[in-house]
Amino acid sequence: RCVQETEPGWFNLNYDITHNVIGGSVLFGYHVPGADCNQVNGFVNNTAHTNRYGFYFLVNRTGCLHLSYLTAYKNYDGVLSYDQNYQTRGEYMKITDNKYGVTLGQAQEASSGSLILNSLIAGLSLINNCPECYQDPKECEKVVGMRLPISTDQAPKTFPLSKPTSNVNYYGRSDISRNTFKDFNPGKLNCKYVIAIQTNEDAADGHPMSIFHKNKVVNTPLQNLVYFNPPNPSWINMRDCGDWQCTGLTNVIMKDMDGTLLDKPGTILSVNKGVVDERCKLIVSNNIYICDTQDYSQLFFDSLDNDRATRIFSPVFITSEKFTNKLNSFMDHTWHGEYTSAQRLSRFLSIVRLKQTYEINLQGSSPAQMRWQLQEIYTQGYIIVRVKFSHQESVQLTINNHQIKKPQIIDTLRIRKQDEIDLHKNPVCGEAKYYFRERTLEFVLTNNLCTIYTREVESIRISLKVEVSVKDFWKNNNRARFIDKLSALLNIPTDRLKIAKANSDSKEIEIIIEGDVNSPHEQNSNTLSKDLEAKLKTIVGLSNTGQLPGLSLGSEVKGITAFEIIRGDKQEISNESTPAFTILIAIGLLGLVIYATKIRNQVKKRDEDSLLMNMGEHRI
Repeated sequence: RCVQETEPGWFNLNYDITHNVIGGSVLFGYHVPGADCNQVNGFVNNTAHTNRYGFYFLVNRTGCLHLSYLTAYKNYDGVLSYDQNYQTRGEYMKITDNKYGVTLGQAQEASSGSLILNSLIAGLSLINNCPECYQDPKECEKVVGMRLPISTDQAPKTFPLSKPTSNVNYYGRSDISRNTFKDFNPGKLNCKYVIAIQTNEDAADGHPMSIFHKNKVVNTPLQNLVYFNPPNPSWINMRDCGDWQCTGLTNVIMKDMDGTLLDKPGTILSVNKGVVDERCKLIVSNNIYICDTQDYSQLFFDSLDNDRATRIFSPVFITSEKFTNKLNSFMDHTWHGEYTSAQRLSRFLSIVRLKQTYEINLQGSSPAQMRWQLQEIYTQGYIIVRVKFSHQESVQLTINNHQIKKPQIIDTLRIRKQDEIDLHKNPVCGEAKYYFRERTLEFVLTNNLCTIYTREVESIRISLKVEVSVKDFWKNNNRARFIDKLSALLNIPTDRLKIAKANSDSKEIEIIIEGDVNSPHEQNSNTLSKDLEAKLKTIVGLSNTGQLPGLSLGSEVKGITAFEIIRGDKQEISNESTPAFTILIAIGLLGLVIYATKIRNQVKKRDEDSLLMNMGEHRI
C-alpha cells in the first residue's frame, strides 16, 4: 500500500492529500477514507496508474463519501469504493484505460445509492493519436468503463473487493448524470471486450435500478456501450443458488431518461423473455433488450419473519397480462468454516411493467410479515399487487411502517360492484381491497417513498342473524351504527371490526374482529385477549334470550349463529349448547386436534349482569 490511513474520518482532523501521483503498486495505490460529502478539499487532484487498485476508498465518520478531482489510468480497478457508507458521490473524475474503471457500492440497509456526476469515463484514450499503443492485445483486452453501482448488507472482506458477498439491499438506486463515455471503439484493433457500462458479474442477487440522464456518448457504438452479464452457470449448486439459477442478473434495469445514451428515451433490460413486450428489441451481442418506453420498473419484496433466511418459498411466480417472471431466493452468502450456512434470504427483485396488476404466487405457506416497494421516482407510475395469504382471514397493511391502512373488505360471492373501489382509477399508495374468502389482498404501490408492510393478524369471526333485510341493513347508515354499537359492547375500537359478508337469503351478517397488534397483551403472543373471548361467549348466551337491545337497528338481532377463533393454521370454533347452539372447541397443535363435546349451558349470573349493565351504558 502506498498511501494508507485506517482511522475513519481522519479528514476531519485537517489532513489533506492533494496533487500526488502513485503508480506500480501490486495492491493499493491509495487506501484511504473518502472525503465527507460536504467537504470541498481534503482529497483532491490525485492520480493513480498501473496499480491493482488505483483508489480504494473506505467509509468516513459521516457515512457519505465524496470522491472528486482524481485521475485513474492503466489500473486493474481504477476507482473502487464499497464500504459501510450510505451514499457515494463520484464527481469530476478522469478514468481511462483501466480493466475496470469505476465500481461504486454501499453496504448499509438505509442506502440512498450512488451518484456518478460530471466525469470522463474513457476506454481506449489513445486510439486516435497512438493506435500502435494497442498492438499488443493485452493492452486493450477487457476494458470496462464502469460497473453498475450496487448496494448490499455488508462490504466485501476478501479479494476481489468488487465482489458482493452479502444480500442486495432493499433500496439503493443509482444516478449517473452529466458524464462523458468516450472511445470504447476498438475499430480494427484486435481488442476483445471493450464495454463502457456493464453489470457486476458477481452480483447474483442483482442490481437496484440505475438512472441515466444528461450524459454524452463519443466514439462508442451500441455494441460497445452496454453489456449485461448472464448468471454464472457455476452458481447452480446447493452451496449457492440451489438446484436452479439465481435470478438477480435477469432482472436488471437501466433507464435512459432523456435519450442521451440511446438517442431517444428508453429502458435497457436483462434478457428475460417473459417480461418484455413488442416495444422491446433483443440485442443478442449485448445480452440486453432495448425498449422504446420507460414503463418498466423494479419490484422489491421480502419476508420479515424470523425464519426468512432458512425457510424457502421460491420459486415465486409473478404473472400479469402477457407477463410472467420466475424468481429465486437470494444466494447463500455465508460460510461456517468450509461449510455453507444453508441460509438464503427470502428477498426478491423483479422487473415489472407499470400500471398493471400482478399476481404473486408463493410456493408453500406465505410469510406472516412482508415488505413491498416499487423502485420508481421519476414518473407517476404505479402497480397493483395481488397476493394470497395462507393462514389468517385478516391482514394489516401499514404504509412506511407507521400509517395503518384499512383495506376494503370484499365478499367475492356477493360483491356489490357499485361499492367496490377501482384501484386503477385512483392509484394512491396503500389503497387496498381484501377478498376475505380467498384470503387475497390487492394493494397499490407507487414510488420509492411508498413502502408497504403486510402482516397477518389473528382474528375472531362471528355470524349474527338479524331480522332486518340485508338491503335495509346497508341503508340509512345502519352498517356504521351497527359497528359503533358492537364496538361499544365489546369495548374495542371500531377499526378492529370488519363486516365481511351480508347474506340476503339467511339474513346473516359475518363480522371479523381483528386482534390488537398494538396491545401489550396481544402483540408479543399474537393471540386475542381472553377478556374479548369471554365477552363473546357471554354474548352467545344472551343472544338466545333476546337480551341484546344494544345492537338494535329498529329490529332485534335474533342471535349469534357461529363463533370462531382463528389462530394461524390452528382454529378454535365455539358454539353455545343451548337450543340454538352447540359448543365445539377445536384446538390444533402439531397436528393433534382435540375435540371437547360440551360446555355448560348457562353463563354465570354475575357475568350476565355485568355485561347487561355495560350494554345499558352504551345503548344508542
